Amino acid sequence: MNYVRPELRDRLAAAHVHGTLRGRARRRYQRLLRDDLVTRVDVTRWEQRLMPMGASLKERAPAERMWRAIEKRIEHGSRSRSAARQTTWLERWLGLRTFASLAAGIFLGVMAMLIATHFDDTTRVAVPKGRVLPESYAGILQNDKGVPTLLVSSLRNGRTVDIKALNPIPLREDQVLHLWALPKDGKPIALGAIAGSGKSQIELSGTSEQLLANVTELAVSLERKGGPVASPSQPYLLRGPCAKFW
Repeated sequence: MNYVRPELRDRLAAAHVHGTLRGRARRRYQRLLRDDLVTRVDVTRWEQRLMPMGASLKERAPAERMWRAIEKRIEHGSRSRSAARQTTWLERWLGLRTFASLAAGIFLGVMAMLIATHFDDTTRVAVPKGRVLPESYAGILQNDKGVPTLLVSSLRNGRTVDIKALNPIPLREDQVLHLWALPKDGKPIALGAIAGSGKSQIELSGTSEQLLANVTELAVSLERKGGPVASPSQPYLLRGPCAKFW
């Protein structure tokens, strides 16, 4: 399966978080989730969307008519075996369909409320119990076509940023790429120059916790080699969320 396709990765991550990914497909995806940081970031983005919303929902008491419907079904189920044997296969089939329709309606209604609720994409991610992942900042940067191009990661209190180009970015000899941290409020923070292919590393002026704690996005701009880097001089080539894994 081609996991590089962003639309496929997004669908698989959504299905995994919603719990609709089943059987062998789910087992394959769990192995990929364990070994691939890109996949973990995809799943984290869906967890950021849904988990805070579920925690904020108020408890609602079931409607009285629902309890009455449940009581009727219990009474129906307690009939004698002889009466149950007289029930036709068509009646039993219609009863199962009615119950399945009710369950599906409740599920879809809850999901609609979750998706419609306003949420904050920058919430911190609590790593589920049993998943081995050091506290770190990470981001997948995409180009204007939505293709994942750059993987960025840094330990929470580290002083370096590791970069891996998932797809090479062609550069002229007089050009260089610069990585920026974009906080919620304020000017972009220059993190340093990076390579357009392969792996590279940036030495930070402070710890990643000091520099990235309020950062919601990471971006890359194309700059003139040897020129000033106080602020981006060109529109961003790549952008992506900065996720916090702890």
